[in-house]
Amino acid sequence: MSMKSQILLCSFICFSITYIADAAQQSEQETAVDLERIEVTGIRPLAFFREQLSLTKQAMLDTFNNEITNADMHFVCKRQQKENSRIHEEVCRSAFEIRIREELMSEGIRSGENLLDGISIGSGSAAIGTKEIDKLKGQKAVLIEELAKTNERFKASIIEYNKAKFFFEKAHADKFGKLSPYFKN
Repeated sequence: MSMKSQILLCSFICFSITYIADAAQQSEQETAVDLERIEVTGIRPLAFFREQLSLTKQAMLDTFNNEITNADMHFVCKRQQKENSRIHEEVCRSAFEIRIREELMSEGIRSGENLLDGISIGSGSAAIGTKEIDKLKGQKAVLIEELAKTNERFKASIIEYNKAKFFFEKAHADKFGKLSPYFKN
């Protein structure tokens, strides 16, 4: 190969490399120009705060149940349908309240002349409850207060629950305004 052809070949290769490098740099610049920066600003949805409230409530109730040895004082939560509605909600009651209401219902059913009368009597007395439920609720309130003073884990779970409740109620009031039950002037 002659010297002239080597120079020509070397020039061609250098030109090709330069052309490819320029094309790559230009492609990067075009890509950078084509990219858009999207910034999302806004508020957290109400569902987020509702979920946080539910989780902190469950954590608080679980902490309470783990610290208390008397099973009759435990909280029992279950999902049930609202009356005259298809919407379900989580209802938490004390184990003693469930036990007493079931006893009243059974006793009412047995005392009726027929099954329908018994169910009517039983459901009525179970809904009303007894003085024993009120007495045990008072004892449980004292127990909760003492546990909050002495147990740091339970106290922290109450604080977290109250924070979540505050933020949920604030978000609800912000979203629905005067229609919200949490709206304050």
